[in-house]
Amino acid sequence: MPAESKDRGEIPDNKNPKSLSLSFLHQFQPVCHEMCSSCLMPVYPMEKIAAEKYIFHKTCFSCKHCKKKLSMQNYAPLRGEFFCIFHYQQLFRRKGNYDEGFGHTQHKNKWLLKSTANKGSNESQA
Repeated sequence: MPAESKDRGEIPDNKNPKSLSLSFLHQFQPVCHEMCSSCLMPVYPMEKIAAEKYIFHKTCFSCKHCKKKLSMQNYAPLRGEFFCIFHYQQLFRRKGNYDEGFGHTQHKNKWLLKSTANKGSNESQA
């Protein structure tokens, strides 16, 4: 009969302390389904910051360049990476565009590759 009482959601019998402690622990465990995008650890609501569809601990939300702690008022996002305003502007000024300043290839180079590939295929068809 004790197995039936567990299935019906009743309190387990007090004679078996092991079953009582396990059900007690299971009943009061906090549920946390969100993971920090930086450290991949669970994030609880009191320590959560959400920016650009990413979730962070308050301590993990930092500038990629200088590791300074960021807030919702002092960050700049670029391709899933977060920077403080100072370094975002500094890296832009270094190369004059957002791609090369942040270590990516320029979009115009990608366009040139596509256009030269299209010209080559058009010439071979003629």
